[in-house]
Amino acid sequence: MDYSFLQCGEGALTVHLGDGIDPAINRRVTALQGAIGSAGLRGITDLIPAYADLTVCYDCTVISAKALQRQLRRLLDSLSVAGQDRRRVFQLPVCYGGDYGPDLDFVCHHSGLSAQEVIELHSAPDYLIYMLGFLPGWTAHAPVFLRAVWESAVRKPGCTRWLLPAAGSCWGAHRCLYLTGSGRSRSCTGQGIWCILCPSRLPSMKKSLGQWQRALIRYKWRSAGMRLMIDAPGALTTVQDLGRTGVAHLGFCTCGAMDLTSMQIANRLVGNCRGCAVLEMTLTGISARFVGEGYFALAGGDFAPTLNGKPIENYRAYEVRSGDRLQLGAARTGLRCYLALSGGMDVPVVLGSRSTDLKIQMGGLDGRALQAGDVLTTGDFCLPIGDPTPWHIPPVTFAPPFTLRCIDGPQAARFDPAARKDFYSKPYIVTPKSDRMGLRLEGSALTADGGVDICSDGIVRGSVQVPGSGQPIVLMSDHQTVGGYAKIATVIGCDVSLLAQARPGDAVRFVPITVQEAEKIARQQEKWLDNLLFW
Repeated sequence: MDYSFLQCGEGALTVHLGDGIDPAINRRVTALQGAIGSAGLRGITDLIPAYADLTVCYDCTVISAKALQRQLRRLLDSLSVAGQDRRRVFQLPVCYGGDYGPDLDFVCHHSGLSAQEVIELHSAPDYLIYMLGFLPGWTAHAPVFLRAVWESAVRKPGCTRWLLPAAGSCWGAHRCLYLTGSGRSRSCTGQGIWCILCPSRLPSMKKSLGQWQRALIRYKWRSAGMRLMIDAPGALTTVQDLGRTGVAHLGFCTCGAMDLTSMQIANRLVGNCRGCAVLEMTLTGISARFVGEGYFALAGGDFAPTLNGKPIENYRAYEVRSGDRLQLGAARTGLRCYLALSGGMDVPVVLGSRSTDLKIQMGGLDGRALQAGDVLTTGDFCLPIGDPTPWHIPPVTFAPPFTLRCIDGPQAARFDPAARKDFYSKPYIVTPKSDRMGLRLEGSALTADGGVDICSDGIVRGSVQVPGSGQPIVLMSDHQTVGGYAKIATVIGCDVSLLAQARPGDAVRFVPITVQEAEKIARQQEKWLDNLLFW
């Protein structure tokens, strides 16, 4: 079996199993996805199947790229597609034309076909679902219907021939069916916060007995019962954690905090495990009152915070009592600030995460940004013994230009040498057309041999896509799961967090590094975060 590996940053590997949209290739994708699931490989966090590729997301602090490739080769060499032809058939009732199909007249006009002919062509074939992607509920099919319309329309006099994209372009050459309905589930498992005594990344931690003893002395178990009453929500404040993993194959994006580093630091400062839910504030901060006792910490951008009218600092733990008021203003440095409360934000767990997905209104607090009058409660927490105020770290500053370390992307070879030289040598400016899904940059336009359109494959956090304009887009926390643009590079994880603090107008520069260098950086940061407050 022919296959190749394409590196997507230090945390993802795309297995390329063929070219084009072909049922036989897609069966190999599905078979490999099942084989990986059955093998129980360590460190795998997500699988993203596409037409001809399977993107394997993994934790590089648990397994390296080389080790993962060795294990995947063993699976690929013994891969069997037996049983992959078994399929279910779903009958979907469809309404054509009018309010339910407003583009029917457009298709008829430009194809030269009657409405009945278009309906017959559309409803006649079976459509194979190649993948679920971009958003939950989107099913990607081969262009069976479009091809049928084309073949019928070309025999009609006066038809316009641009109904299908030009040869070599896969953009628009497949259909996506969006299934409506909320599909939301609400379940709460409780916080279960065991702080440093039970870290979220226990397999990667190798602590000495002395460190564990100091941890046991430092904490005692206590019920939190603290509430945060929101008086003013700020420009965009949401509940976020490390993100939603294990469901990318269904089209759910990861979400989670934009600046994962600051979020984890804030949690550690109040004694939470690193993955507890926090508040992410963008551009302007909240005004809120505390009910009950506990601790809080701020990390990330400087939003001029005050506690009971007195200025306070980021990267320091503070004790609060009922009636205390926390107020944050506009960002003085950075773009996002994170508020961690001892015990974490006790909102429902949806698909393994408390993160807010604004696009599909899921997770967090009813799937939306905070509003005035909202009340947030905390879970149980481990209360530090003694004065918590010494708990602090040196403040982090966010000053442009931002230097972003990158690994060559899976389609880097498509870009000519001049384009790659411009990408790594010239600055780019963050534009106002940026959000949690991606940061649009402006600078030297990039060109690719054969164009930038590709057959859609997996997208990961930090992917640098290049659309038709030639201006790169860095995909962030709310990125889609699959995409059809070539990716020239992937920004490493810790630098994506840095980029999350960039404002419109800030300059960024890209610097190439190897996969091995990126893995070393990730392990160093992981060790630093795991050992934070262990002194």
